[in-house]
Amino acid sequence: NLGEDETTVSAFVRKMGSKMTYRVTVDDEKGTMGKKWLEAAGQNGIPCAFVVNKSGRIAYIGHPMSLEESLLVKLLSEPSTKPAAAVAAPVATAPSEKAEELAARAGTLLRAGKTDEAEKTIAKLHEELGDKFRYIGGLLELDLMLARGETADAPELAKILAEDFAEQAAIGVAAAARLSYAGSPDETMLATAEKLAGPAAQSEGPARCGALSVLARVSFLRGEKDKAVGFQKQAVDCASPAEAAAAKDALSAYQEDKLP
Repeated sequence: NLGEDETTVSAFVRKMGSKMTYRVTVDDEKGTMGKKWLEAAGQNGIPCAFVVNKSGRIAYIGHPMSLEESLLVKLLSEPSTKPAAAVAAPVATAPSEKAEELAARAGTLLRAGKTDEAEKTIAKLHEELGDKFRYIGGLLELDLMLARGETADAPELAKILAEDFAEQAAIGVAAAARLSYAGSPDETMLATAEKLAGPAAQSEGPARCGALSVLARVSFLRGEKDKAVGFQKQAVDCASPAEAAAAKDALSAYQEDKLP
């Protein structure tokens, strides 16, 4: 229990008696649990559940009411006990159709400002996503946080997503873009976006154009127009056919001293 002293918690436990089927503890005087877990994960309220899988990685962050038994089974399932000669199940190359539908619905609800409904939909989405595609729910959690104006915590969640999926540069860039496109990003958000996009911007990978576009936007928001134009010119030069039109439009906007 965070924010409650041992006396208060002990009284609660005595009152619950046999109805209480779970363990509780209290944070230390320094608030270590709150800082190392809640703040680091961009969570500013309780109850909040963290599920650590058998690889030692955080597999879920969210409200405990969203933790259906079926989701826990997926997150904490035992390694396969089939003989080594058995044919391995094919690895999913895309999210399930249901997961895609839930993700699309959550996005629609967020754009409509229906954050409570979006939160419930995202909770259902987490149940449908395998570990490989967990970032989809994570990015939507970041969208939800920004939609609710929880901008103080958003940078930490963006960092967690980028770290957990460090092998996929596009995810860190996507998190950075969300910070830079927030309504009124503060300097902490801009600095985080810049840090997350930086490595991909210096690479030759497919996320480079998006990363350079983030750096351009961050620079423009800081009042550094020439720097923004420079980054966006690089983005245009390395843009894929699918990215080219948007990259050129953004460059034109910066050259006209406008925010795209």
